[in-house]
Parts: sequence; structure tokens; C-alpha cells
Amino acid sequence: MKKLSIVTINLNMKDGLGKSIKSLIAQDQKENIEYIVVDGLSSDGSQEIIEQYKDYIDKVVIEKDTGIFDAMNKGIKLATGEYIYFLNSGDEFASDDVLYFVLNEIYKKDNNYNIYSGDVATYRFGRYIGISDLYPWIVHQSAFVKTRLMKDYMFDSELKIFGDLDFWTRLSNDKQYKHHKINKIIANMEIDGIGSHPKDTFKRLKDKKYYTKKHNMYSNYIASCFSEVLGFIIYKFFGEKFYYHTFSKLMQNTKKILKRPFWAIRKVIYKIYSILTYPIYKISLKRYKFGSFIHPLSSIGNHNMLSIGKNTEINHNVTIWGDNIFIGNNSQINPNSVIYGNVQIGHDVMVAPNCMIAGANHSYTDINISMRFQGGNSKGIIIEDDVWIGANSVILDGITIRQGSIIGAGSVVTQDIDKYCIAIGNPCKIIKKRGEYNE
Repeated sequence: MKKLSIVTINLNMKDGLGKSIKSLIAQDQKENIEYIVVDGLSSDGSQEIIEQYKDYIDKVVIEKDTGIFDAMNKGIKLATGEYIYFLNSGDEFASDDVLYFVLNEIYKKDNNYNIYSGDVATYRFGRYIGISDLYPWIVHQSAFVKTRLMKDYMFDSELKIFGDLDFWTRLSNDKQYKHHKINKIIANMEIDGIGSHPKDTFKRLKDKKYYTKKHNMYSNYIASCFSEVLGFIIYKFFGEKFYYHTFSKLMQNTKKILKRPFWAIRKVIYKIYSILTYPIYKISLKRYKFGSFIHPLSSIGNHNMLSIGKNTEINHNVTIWGDNIFIGNNSQINPNSVIYGNVQIGHDVMVAPNCMIAGANHSYTDINISMRFQGGNSKGIIIEDDVWIGANSVILDGITIRQGSIIGAGSVVTQDIDKYCIAIGNPCKIIKKRGEYNE
């Protein structure tokens, strides 16, 4: 039995179908998956795309359906893998290593959970909006669910939009919602469909009414009416771009605050602290941009040689000490990491807990003098933009890690890492490349 059944639902989305299939092929996991395509009798040439990629598709259904969840049920009935994932037309995996990463998580924790899910990055007009958050539930584009469970419950095909929400609710009511969160962006999703577009507000309210009546959750419907109608008014007065890139972000943050008050209180405290300490760090650091946060339990030395950009977070028990350290915008240094010497860190960099970034060395050539008293030397470390360094990694002096690379947990980096590479081990070695740069 193969581990995963990947199902793609399509109706008149020829370009989106091709995009999704290419994304799956790039995962290089054919031995672990069966691939199922369910097409609702498209008339736009989608069947030509299916024929083009038939060598990668295990099962195909081409027939009329009553809606997306009816089509998804057809995929469920055909699935024989242990877990099902829906990669519907237009959606694509966020990186080439998603299935490799998810399978490792399942192998480590199998039988303990019914659902494994990560995050979904949302886009509109090609511009990034943010990570989708349906707390306490999950986005179906992020979820790998045990096949036997999906076959037992199926989707309610009477629902045209909120079938996944109804599915999670029924699992929860029956104490089957055993969920493990994976720290990984699973998919990229363009939010232009009936489930998100403001012009379909009243279709969503009709569907939500059916859902709330089914589960006796009328207060949920009242809140939905308010937010949906408000969104429709915003859309009519300010346009689609404002709706997606400003209003929807505001509503998502509001929902987070209402559903996770302690999370919100902590965020507010951190924000107030960062505002209060801004003048101090602005004076004491070489450069310090507004919006950044340095935890009071971190340890900073040589303040006047440290530069930090905007919206960067230095977490608790981080030690930073060096002659010339630069950290860019929107980066995050997580607990117990140490940075010293001459280190240049770019924008959007993630440094996981317990990392050592050592941009300096002790001199040791003279055997007649204790190494402690021979001073040091530094070639410097450069970590370019959008790099992720896994937990417990060590970056040695003189190393350059180029844009978009991933360093696996527990690695010791002793050589330069090229753009968009995934590297792991001691010593660290490149195992593959990401995305369009994959060779």
C-alpha cells in the first residue's frame, strides 16, 4: 500500500490543473503516492492536460458532479493510500520537499494522529497576503487525513463551500479530531474562488446557514453574517485589492484576538515593550529600525557594532556579541542561539533554537603561547535573504549561505551553500535544490 493518495479536483481550470500536476511531479515521491484526478467534464481543454501527463496519473474520473465536495468524495472512494491529500486545481506545493518532509513526520508519529497539517500561504493578484488561519480548524489544503477516516465520514455534498468545516466538526464531535501540526508551509493558494471572493458573500451565507443549522451553532452564523456583509460593503466601496490585502488581514487578526486572547495579550505586551525600548536601542545600537523586538532575557554585547532592521525578533536567551553584526528586516533569531564575530544576516531569515553562528576563530599557530592568549581572526559569515537554518546547527567562520537555502537540523556547515539548496549533515552536504532551480 502506498503511503499517500493525492487527489486533484478540476473543472474548467486547464492552466491551474497543469500548474498543480507540475508541482506534484517536482516532489519526486512517485514510489510513495498514488495520484488521482477527478474532472467535472471540463470543456476548456483540461482533458488534453490530463492526457499530456497521463504517465504520472494513476486514476482518472471524468464525469459531471454536483459540486466540489461531491467531486472530492469521488476521489476519496478511489483512494487506496494510508492518507489522503487534496491538491486541487490551481494550488501548488510550497516547495519541492513538502511530501518528503510530511512523510518523515508521519513515519515518526504514525498511528498517534488522524490528521497531519501544516500551513497554507495565500496570494491574490500574485501578491502574498499571509498564512491562512481558520483556528481552531485547519485549511484542507494543509491537511493529510487518514483514508479510512475519510471513507467513514465523507464530505456532505449538500454543502458547496463549508464541507471541510463540517467534516472537521463531525470528527471533533466524535472525538476523532486527533491532529498533529507540522511546522511547514504545505501549499500556496490563490484565493479567488467562491470560498473567498466578496462577490460570493451571499452564497457563502446560504451555505453557512445550512452548516450552523446542522450543528446548532447559530451564534456562529450571526458572527459570519456581520463579517461577510461588512466585507461585501468594503469590497463595493474600496475595491478588490483593498479587500484582500487590507481588510481580510484586519479581519484575520481580529479573529485571532477573539479566539486566542492569551496569544493576543502576549503579542500586545511584546509590542508595547518594543515601543518603549525603541529609543534605548535606537541610541545604543549602530542601527535599529522600528517594529523590531529584543527580548529582555537576551544578551547583547558591543551594542554600537550591532545593526538590526525592522520587524526583526530576537528571542529569549539569545546571545549576540561581535565586532560587526548585521541582521536585516523580518528575520527571527530563536531561543538559545549564539551569534558572534563578523556576521551578516539578510532579510526574512529564520534561525531555529540552539544554533551557533560563529564568525570568528581563535589563532593557534604558535605552540609556545596558550591559544587563549593568541587572539583571534575572522573571515566573516554571510547569510543571504530568505534562509532557514534548522535547530542545533553550527555555521563556521568564512561561510556564505546564499538566498533561499535550507540548512537541516543538526548540521555543521563547513562549505558555502549555493542558492535555493537544501543541505544537511556533519559536514553539511547539499542533497537537492528547491523549486524552479531544481536540477
